[in-house]
Amino acid sequence: MKKIKQARENERGDERQSQRNLFQEAAITNSAPVKFQNQLLCIINTPCHLCELSQFNRTLFRPPQFN
Repeated sequence: MKKIKQARENERGDERQSQRNLFQEAAITNSAPVKFQNQLLCIINTPCHLCELSQFNRTLFRPPQFN
């Protein structure tokens, strides 16, 4: 049992160490302006949020009435 626990702890430690090795800090010192070409802006489709909703029969959605 002790060996199994030790093996599990070693695996966890190895996983943590590999995750630590994957982490890299980055420092950005200068900022570059982002430029878009006008041709690309004309091609990109923007969603239409001003579309009319379809009409539906509101009587179908009335709550039940108890008398």
